[in-house]
Amino acid sequence: MADTFTTTGSGLGTNLVTLAYDKLIETNLRVLPKFREIADKKVGSLTHNGSSIRFQFNTDIADTTVAGATLEETVDTDAVALPATTYIDVAQLELGRSVLPVKKINLMSIANIDPWVANAIGFNMTKTLDNAIVAKLDAGANIVRVSTTSGTQSVSNVYDGIGTVAAKTAITSADTIKSAAIRTAVTKMRAKGVQYKSAGMYVAYIHPEVSADLRTETGNNVWRTPHEYQNAAPLYGGETGSWEGVRFIETANATNSQSGSGSSTTQTRVYNTYVVGAQALAEAVWKEPGMEVGVVQDRFNRFNPVGWYGIINWALYRTPALVRIETAASGRPNA
Repeated sequence: MADTFTTTGSGLGTNLVTLAYDKLIETNLRVLPKFREIADKKVGSLTHNGSSIRFQFNTDIADTTVAGATLEETVDTDAVALPATTYIDVAQLELGRSVLPVKKINLMSIANIDPWVANAIGFNMTKTLDNAIVAKLDAGANIVRVSTTSGTQSVSNVYDGIGTVAAKTAITSADTIKSAAIRTAVTKMRAKGVQYKSAGMYVAYIHPEVSADLRTETGNNVWRTPHEYQNAAPLYGGETGSWEGVRFIETANATNSQSGSGSSTTQTRVYNTYVVGAQALAEAVWKEPGMEVGVVQDRFNRFNPVGWYGIINWALYRTPALVRIETAASGRPNA
């Protein structure tokens, strides 16, 4: 008589051998928020918690000529008026997001969901705040573009209302970042008296795809040459480091979209690089965003609302302290 086997998939094993789960549940890959550190202008002395907060600038006396300051020995000088202040207003922005897990899911889940709820809410808060700041940076009026018109590549700019910048739709897939674009931004900011952001340098927030192009640019006056012959550490580490008076910080949260030349799936993807100086962005806080545990509404304490909440907003403060460089990237030229 042949043996009858009891296997993992039959008989006793049918219901007793089951799929096992790792109770340590990891998160998906995340790009960490970085942009809030740009907002280095804070409220100095607030009168009260109004609906908006007004930041003011003193205006210098316009006449700085020697002729206007020359005195007659026997004639008293005429006083000049101190100009009115200029200002920007930052309105309240009430933000928040919540989830509503029920008690039953914690009782029946294979893993404790409370740590994940806290983690998900916390990351969602910082990511949302980062996105709000990027929207302010994308609205800046100082722009440098690498573009191609009639087969000729150029670096054009508009800064402080002066200059003419090429249309964004003139950016082709070959119009990757150039050191000349960095030099243009730095030159304009220095000429306007923009103060440095960090250790005698401005700071640029650059997408990794764009950073790779900067490090592989060929020709004269490019990043790679001095790093090949004098300081190879950033080259070996794949780090942009500092270049042309700018310290670079890589972030995949830099805005990029198919908005250049072409159409449909082959339209050129345009990447924003943000070069900032001191006080480029102001932050007004009425309530610092943070975790909130809501009030349970049902009679059995089954509903457990958890979320984040805050009242906060940002505005471009010293507008000359922000330059947005728009380019393509060879690693992902379109879709």
